[in-house]
Amino acid sequence: MEERILIVDDEKEIADLLEIYCVNENYTVYKFYSPVEALSCLQREPIDLAVIDVMMPEMSGFTLCRRIREQYYFPVIMLTAKVEDADKIAGLTMGADDYVTKPFHPPELMARIKTQLRRYKKYNAQTPMKQEIEYDFRGLCVNRQKHRRRLGGTDRHHHQRNSQPPRRADSAHFGIKQGTQTNACAPFWRVKYRAFSR
Repeated sequence: MEERILIVDDEKEIADLLEIYCVNENYTVYKFYSPVEALSCLQREPIDLAVIDVMMPEMSGFTLCRRIREQYYFPVIMLTAKVEDADKIAGLTMGADDYVTKPFHPPELMARIKTQLRRYKKYNAQTPMKQEIEYDFRGLCVNRQKHRRRLGGTDRHHHQRNSQPPRRADSAHFGIKQGTQTNACAPFWRVKYRAFSR
């Protein structure tokens, strides 16, 4: 699926140039010279990234960025002719993800766009993996979520009849028969079992 890029800049030459570069990268482009029209577009079309000029007559890029952040989380790259640190800090505070000063090199801006899209897709589109908890008791590894135990390098499955945790340190819960020495760690469990069984 092609990513959708929103370009907002009142300087037509810059907006048109960015559109050409984005189209050459197979992006779907929504180009506007007015920030008000860009806001209307956001209500109709899904956007993956926005490139916004800071100095615009109808509405500043800072205000537009703040309005975007009220509803959307896609990356925003700010364009400005100012190089003062205060302006960069202001843009980042409003919710911008990157800051590019004019004049800029178009291939560099395209590289920044690709980087932001890659991060956005990676950290927002994927479902986070469920963390697994595994306990290691002197060579005996127990995974409570997978109902799996590993003893001496061998995986074995065990099934719980209910989800309630054991009320005491019962060695049978870990699949070890009481009084049976299966490896070097068995005496340790036998002592623990006797200590809790009193």
